Amino acid sequence: MELRRYRARVQLVHNVLVEECGTYHTTRERREVLSTRTEAMEIEKRLYKNLLQMLAECRRSKSNPTTDSNSLTPKNTMRLRQTTPSRKTDTTPTEKTRSPKTDTRPTKTTRSPKTDTRPTSTVDMATATAVDECLLAINLTEIWRMDHNGNGLRQKDGQLNCDTEPMVKQGRPWFRFSGAAGNRLLDSCPPINSCGTIDGMWSDEVMPKRKGEIRQINVFASSGYQCKRFTYKVMVKKCSRRRHDYIYKYLGDSHCYLSFCGMM
Repeated sequence: MELRRYRARVQLVHNVLVEECGTYHTTRERREVLSTRTEAMEIEKRLYKNLLQMLAECRRSKSNPTTDSNSLTPKNTMRLRQTTPSRKTDTTPTEKTRSPKTDTRPTKTTRSPKTDTRPTSTVDMATATAVDECLLAINLTEIWRMDHNGNGLRQKDGQLNCDTEPMVKQGRPWFRFSGAAGNRLLDSCPPINSCGTIDGMWSDEVMPKRKGEIRQINVFASSGYQCKRFTYKVMVKKCSRRRHDYIYKYLGDSHCYLSFCGMM
């Protein structure tokens, strides 16, 4: 606090010098790189005394026209580590420089809006969690998920896709369909060798209707000529009022080769 006070005093006396003595210039870069607060405090005190001395000299030079005004430039007195000879220094300027200090300090306490906004962030943690689930869901974007005709489309490396094994290893994350994969889970039975794998997964069950609603549904894996040969549990959540804005979460075990089919 004391260091701040001295810096404020230095700034005020500096401003007075600039106003009354137009030839005055100074730089104080070294004040910002001092290693210790003790050293910084000592430098500020010295600088403050130097400025007061220069202000007194400036005023005397104005009252005595024979004084050279160029002698006021602080080439030597503004070297911060140099001690200056103590002269008669009038203490009245210090009284003048303290009064603006009480006017500027209250401006730092105008942070009351923080206490008003913090409660709003913890009003409804359930809502915040719901929003995070929809924002953090991974995207399934592969074009072969839209192959519902048994064309045998595969990944770039020619491998069959398997969704369930990596999903179980990753803790069964929420996911959604987007881009070339469509915008929702397929609602009709695909033939064998569809959706980038052998057994494509789909569901014809009722999906959630309201925003934020979560429903557990059955998802089926078609195999051969049996559309519902295998059944798995999946959670579905509606993220917004937009149609088909769903995210999904696989609840079953790790089986291959199974792939979620998308549609538009």
